[in-house]
Parts: sequence; C-alpha cells; structure tokens
Amino acid sequence: MDNSSPAVTVVVIGYKHAAFIEQCLESVAAQTVQPRCIVIDDASGDDTERVAEAWFAVHPEVQAERIYHAENRGLVRTLNEALLKIETPYFAYIAADDWMEPRRVELQLQAALQAGPECALIYSDVYRADESGRRFEESYAQIHHEQWLAAEDPDAYSQLLVGNWIPAPSVMLRTDAVRAIGGYDEDIFFEDHDMYLRLAQRFGVTWLAEPLATHRELDDSYGHRMFFTTEGQRDFQKAQVSLLIKHAAADEAVPAGIQDKLRVRISQLYWEGESPAWIHTNAKLLIRALPNPDLKLRLISMASGIGISGRTIRSMTAFGQTRREV
Repeated sequence: MDNSSPAVTVVVIGYKHAAFIEQCLESVAAQTVQPRCIVIDDASGDDTERVAEAWFAVHPEVQAERIYHAENRGLVRTLNEALLKIETPYFAYIAADDWMEPRRVELQLQAALQAGPECALIYSDVYRADESGRRFEESYAQIHHEQWLAAEDPDAYSQLLVGNWIPAPSVMLRTDAVRAIGGYDEDIFFEDHDMYLRLAQRFGVTWLAEPLATHRELDDSYGHRMFFTTEGQRDFQKAQVSLLIKHAAADEAVPAGIQDKLRVRISQLYWEGESPAWIHTNAKLLIRALPNPDLKLRLISMASGIGISGRTIRSMTAFGQTRREV
C-alpha cells in the first residue's frame, strides 16, 4: 500500500515493555492504511530497546523514527516530545504493551474525514486482555456500560467533566487541534482526561462502536499503580482536583455538581492529612472560581494557609475528647 504521504502517525511509547513491544509493532505493520511511526522508549532499563531494534532489523519495510531515552521523562513529557515531531494531520498514541486491530487507522481516519475539520477526537471501544494476551469476554464499553452511555450525549465536554469514559488506546487526535490548545499539560499525570476535556470544549468528538485496539491489563502497570493502590488513589484524587479546578476557573458554566465534588474532595484530602500548602493553594483557586464559596471551604483555606493540617486538628480534637472522658 502506498505510504508516500501518510495521514496518520502512530506513536508507540514503551516503558519496561520488552515482553510486549513486538506484538504492538506487528499491529502497526499490519495496518490496512500504513501510518508513519514514532517509537520512543522512556529509559526502560530492560530489553525493550534491544527487542525493538531486533524487530526493525527484520522488518525494513516499516519506517519508524526511533528514540531511546537515557533518562526517564515520564509519559506526558514524552508525548509532548512526540508532538513536536509529528508531521501528519492526525496521530494516535499507543502504549507498547497494547496492540491495534488491522483496520484501526483506516476506520478512524475515515470517521475523522467524514466528521469534518471541526472534529478533533475520534475513539472506539477496545478489547481487554491479561498479561499473556488472552482477551477477556467483556470489552471496555461492556464493563463501563453506564459511563459509555455518555458517548450518546452531543455535549461531550459536560459529560467528560463528570467522568472520563474514553479508552486511551483507541484515541486518534487531530494534530493541529492538539497544538492549538497547547499540547499535553505536564502538571497533570493522567494526561488523557485533561486532553479530552480541552479538545471537547473547542472541537467535535466522534466515535466508533467497534473495538479497534486491545488494552493489556497488567498488575504492575503505571495505570494500575495510580488507580488501584492507596498511594496512587491519593495522587489521582489530587490530580483530579487540579484538573477540575482548572476547568472550573476557566468556564463559568461548570455544573454545580462538579463544584460540589470539588468542595468534597478538597475537604476529604484536608482531613486525611494532605499538606497544608497544597490544600491552601487549591482551596484558594476554588474559592476564586465559585460564585458562592461556603464557610467550611473558607475555614479550610484559612487554616491551611497558616500551616495547620486537618490531621493536626483531628488529633487535638481526639485529645480533648479523651481528657473530658478522663
């Protein structure tokens, strides 16, 4: 197939994916419409680079720019690095432990062109698989059925404020639209939700029901650590607060329910002992964004502003209760 002027770049990003990157690269080579390819290994420290180079040595027909970091930069910085190198109208990012269906690029490119230049984000359902590559019975859309119904809502931005249902391995983006909104926000570790929100705020979104990629669910993956460990969940909650405040401050039409969620999240993090400096910074931002900030939020902002943590107040309260009982 003629690949002299590809319309899509597939960015493959690996981190400790030596056992999986071959399958991912095979899925790039098998595309019915061949994309340009950029492969970046983010200083894995395992054999990911060696496996990738061995694969390219026997597949000279696959032209790809290969970048191997000497030091780990993290996913979001690496995505911005790739964004600078993309020369095609559209691009898709996929982790090196996932893989794509052969018609993924073809079908999403067709959908993008049919949707027109106002569309900046195209996604689909994805299959799910275990570490060995065995697929589970239910796809992403099936296990997230209630969230997936949000795909039917024409106001994608408002629905994405409530929660993100879009599976990252399936997403294709319009390059100039991503650049127009400033690329990926390196202050937010879960880059996908913020990117989708900013794009949906200004551009169109479309989707395909057919699963066009497979996400491998690994117990030691970055996503698993972020969403399924106590420390990771805490970091996720903090990042979600930062994300929602960012949009609440920029958009006066943010629903009251989102404002209430922010109040609750900041309060919870305060009483759980999050650093007063972080609480004070974000509470101030939220107070500025809200038309009628409540007294509890103001008190939390004041207390954290002078360095008093919620855990300290709880300890003092418990001590006072004990003395009264004695």
